[in-house]
Amino acid sequence: MLNCQDDKWIEHYSKQILLKNYDNDIELSNLYRKRSSHYFSLCDYNKCKDDLERSENLFNDIDNLVSFSFIYEKLKDYNKGLECLIKYKAERPEEEYIDDYINNLRKVIEFNNDNLIKNKFVILRKWVLDNGGNLDLIKVNYQTNDNREILSSNNILMDDKILRIPLKCLITTELGKETNIGKEVLEKDIKLFSNHNWITFVLLETFRDKDSYFYSYVDIMPKEFNNVPINFSEYYIKKLSGSQCIENIDNKRKSLMVDYVNLKKNIDSFRNYNYNDYVWARTVVITRIYGIIINNKKTQALVPFADMLNHKIYPKTRWTFNDKDKFFEIISKGSILKDSPISDSYGCKCNSRFFVNYGFVLDSNIDNESEFIIDLNSNDFNLVNLKAKLQYPSYKFGTLIKSYNNFVNFLSIIRYYICEDIELIKKPLSNFLVPISIENEILVLKHLLCICIKHLKKYSSSLKEDSNVLLDPLCKYNYHNSNIRNCISIMYGEKLIYDYYMKLALLGIKILRKDFLELIKTKLLLDSLNSIYKRYISKNICILYNFN
Repeated sequence: MLNCQDDKWIEHYSKQILLKNYDNDIELSNLYRKRSSHYFSLCDYNKCKDDLERSENLFNDIDNLVSFSFIYEKLKDYNKGLECLIKYKAERPEEEYIDDYINNLRKVIEFNNDNLIKNKFVILRKWVLDNGGNLDLIKVNYQTNDNREILSSNNILMDDKILRIPLKCLITTELGKETNIGKEVLEKDIKLFSNHNWITFVLLETFRDKDSYFYSYVDIMPKEFNNVPINFSEYYIKKLSGSQCIENIDNKRKSLMVDYVNLKKNIDSFRNYNYNDYVWARTVVITRIYGIIINNKKTQALVPFADMLNHKIYPKTRWTFNDKDKFFEIISKGSILKDSPISDSYGCKCNSRFFVNYGFVLDSNIDNESEFIIDLNSNDFNLVNLKAKLQYPSYKFGTLIKSYNNFVNFLSIIRYYICEDIELIKKPLSNFLVPISIENEILVLKHLLCICIKHLKKYSSSLKEDSNVLLDPLCKYNYHNSNIRNCISIMYGEKLIYDYYMKLALLGIKILRKDFLELIKTKLLLDSLNSIYKRYISKNICILYNFN
């Protein structure tokens, strides 16, 4: 978890500067630079800029150009921010992520000089209202053409219906089957890899027909999804080196290509659409789709305005399809003040799923998981030929708070493969859900430690280096919602779990190597039972000492 006590740090650095606790200009420059970051976190952007200028005057650092661009953007001096980025890019042309920063600022500038997207939303709103919808409690906050959020237009009370969208304004799976492409798919009995294709067909045909009933809705959808990893360049894929996400991205790309090739080959009405058209429409669907029940039948739908709600773990809203009135409804679960963001929950998911499917990452996510791969060729395993072949050598789990049972199942497999007791290995695997001996458990924890180290070596940066980036809002890689930041953040979350289990293994080994009488003379066991690893210690190590 990333957090900072910014006020205390500002006070600390101010004292260091006042007391002249530095030996040279470089050290003083560093103090101003650090204090500047904390001012940024507190949204005091003018003081932030002043400190960064002091730092730059004492010691020139080209990276400060990127930091200044962050500050100017917050101060809404977009042109000056853009100027800083262009200067930096001229000096560091190989840093591709800067192109994204530049493009984003250009979109902001373009948007502020163009009312076209706002007019499109006026048309969409009128279309929904003319069809019986209710949007009285919401408004759209526009940031760029492709980046907007829903805010409350008034104070909202518990159980208020925040919005109501009639069925006739929803793009559903059933409508996809009525498209030209959909009809041909059904006629030829073509098997589709994903049911998302049905709504994709509606989007493709609607986008090319300005007279279509759904055109005003499809027209406001983002035209680019550069933040979604299936669209990443090789530059960002390389930045993800070591991450379990690379395989997920590759699998998603392959599944899209399978469906696209299948449709291109067999469906005449689909042949006018290229791969980029198809990926755009599929991405719209996966980032916005709702699973609902209409006429007692499960289906999927795109819902105007509702599909712009951002994710929050504990939102003050719930959504449902009112099958009696035939309206999609978002209902408040508590009071929401005027001008507050209205959020929805995309569910409890590992960051890898948020990242690959939606293109965002949560800084703190208790549902994060990492992959642990058991290598049967390890020197730790003997008598492998006498044992049942492992069907699934890969396990995914997070910390003990959420994943204790998965972790225990994983340990049971390692205990089984390390075990050299011929009689014991003939017994069911359930016998290994608890430790079988102190000696075996030490070897198990050593193997766990090796797995964690092996995974951590795959990354190009350390946990500490990632933490330094994510804790510093002025670090050049820490631009809000940027691809480079998301890459660092996703890997940081994976590394945290490996680090967590490395420390568990080291602690367990330290305890198990002590004689029981020696152990109780120290606070080691007692402290461990009050630590984040207490569940493993109490249900495994304590049991071993009881047995012995």
